[in-house]
Amino acid sequence: MIFLILGAVLIIAAVSYWIGGGWFSRGAVAGGLIIAGGVYVIMGAPGVEDKPLKGRLLNLQEIARSEPEKLDARQHLALLQKIAKERPTDPQPHKFIGDTLVSMRRMDEAVRAYQSALRRDPEFSPALQALADTIVMQDRGEISVTAANLYAAAFQSDPMDVKSAFMAGMNKWQTGDKQAAREWWIGIENAYPEGSMHRARMRELREGLETAELSEQAE
Repeated sequence: MIFLILGAVLIIAAVSYWIGGGWFSRGAVAGGLIIAGGVYVIMGAPGVEDKPLKGRLLNLQEIARSEPEKLDARQHLALLQKIAKERPTDPQPHKFIGDTLVSMRRMDEAVRAYQSALRRDPEFSPALQALADTIVMQDRGEISVTAANLYAAAFQSDPMDVKSAFMAGMNKWQTGDKQAAREWWIGIENAYPEGSMHRARMRELREGLETAELSEQAE
C-alpha cells in the first residue's frame, strides 16, 4: 500500500509539472486527460476494477481532474497508458509510466518505459536522468559506466541539470579516480556564471562529498 500511495504522489507531481509548462500547453494536457476517459483497449485497462470499460475510465478521468489524490498508482498507470496510445510520438507519458512503475518497484518494466520515451526523443533529458537513476537503484547505488553516460547525455541535453552533471562524475569517484571526478565537477562549476544558483549548487555537492570523505578518514 505504501508504494501505491507514493506512486499517486509521484504522478500527481508529474501531471502538475506537465500542466504547468514544458512540452505541451495547459489545454493540450487537460485535453489528453479528458481523452483518457474513452475506450482504452478491447481487453480493458490494468489496475481498474471490473466495471463496463467506458465507465471505468470515465470514472478515473473524473477523479483525476477533481480529486487526484484518491487514485492509486495502478489507476494512474491505466490513464497514462491511454494517453501514451493517444500520443504515439510523445515521450512524456512513457516517462511518467516509468516513474509509476518505479514507485511500484517494477524496475525492469520501468527501464523499458524510459527506453520507450527515449525512442521517441533520444535527447529527452528527464527520461535520460530517470533511466540512469533506475539503473543506479538496480545496482544498489553503484554508478556504472552506463549510468554515468546517461547522466552525461542528460546534462548535454539540459546544461542546467546540475544533478545529472554531478552524477556523471560519480563513476570516476567511486572507482578511485577522484582527481578526474574533481576536475569534471570544477570544470562544470566554472562554466556556470559567477553567483548563479547552478554554480553554487555544483560547489555544494562537490564540497559535501569531499567533507564526507574527510570525516570517514578521520574515523
